[in-house]
Formats: sequence, C-alpha cells, structure tokens
Amino acid sequence: MMISFHLPPKAAEAAVSGQLLIGFRLGAMVDGYLKVPSGGVTKSGIGYGEQPLQDQRMIVEIRTYTTKPGLRRHFLDLFKQEAVPLQRSLGIQIVGPFVDMANPDVFVWIRAFPSSEERDRMKESLYQGDKWKGDLEAVIMPLLDRYHITVADIPDWFVNDIPLSLDQVG
Repeated sequence: MMISFHLPPKAAEAAVSGQLLIGFRLGAMVDGYLKVPSGGVTKSGIGYGEQPLQDQRMIVEIRTYTTKPGLRRHFLDLFKQEAVPLQRSLGIQIVGPFVDMANPDVFVWIRAFPSSEERDRMKESLYQGDKWKGDLEAVIMPLLDRYHITVADIPDWFVNDIPLSLDQVG
C-alpha cells in the first residue's frame, strides 16, 4: 500500500511557487495526531523542475510504518515519548506522524538530514547508541508488522519553506 497526499489546486500552486499557504489544513487532528487521507496523486500539474541535482542536498526519508493490528496508538506513544526526542537530540529533524485515515495500523513520518554524509553519521549514532541498542530497539521493533522507507533529496528552495511545526502554519 502506498500513502500519498492529494493537495487541492491552491495548495499545490503554493507549494510549487515556494509560498507558505497560511490556514491550509492537510487533515484533521485525531488523538493528538494529524490524520491524512490516503489515495492516489500524480505528478501532472505539480510543475516538477528539470534542474540537475546538486551534491549537497537535504535528504529526507519518507517512512511508512504498519504496526501489528491495534498497536498504532501504543507505538505512537512510545515514538513521541522516546524515539522522537532521541533522534532530535542527534540533530535529526522529524516531521509527523501523519496517521492514515483508512487504515488504523498505518502512519507516515519524515526524517530530514542536512546531507547524505550527515544522514550516514546521524543514523550510525542513533542505531549504534546505547539508548537504541539497550532500550528502544527491543520495545519498538516488535510492535511493527512492516515498514517502507523512501529516501529522497529535495530542492533547497522547498526546504526553506517547510514550517518546523504545525503551530507555525497559521
């Protein structure tokens, strides 16, 4: 299953132009998490550029997790209390989670890194660190049924317009 985001024309136009769209709501808040509808979206009409990629781009991981049935809420509580603060302490930026409105066991979140090299370094610090190896891995990983990670780079003009939190959007 793939989760994608469908933006209304006004929001898509704002994203392409690099403008922040104040007051736009992607989904509804449920249980303290942003619920995002799942469904298809195509690249047509979004206006992707044809410029070549540079060597030093911000790298993002778009991570889709499916928990074992009925465990998403428990997983997200641990994620919020333990995994997010640990990753942020290492300099990893976190956006989300976005919970799937159609599947009660699926959510998406994004990790951002300043570059490919920093991604490698930060992931090494995270996954070889005492907190992950000694505590979190044994608690968090058994809650997951499966996960999918898409690694992408994004243009600098877009990175600078991403709000650090939903509180900054309106």
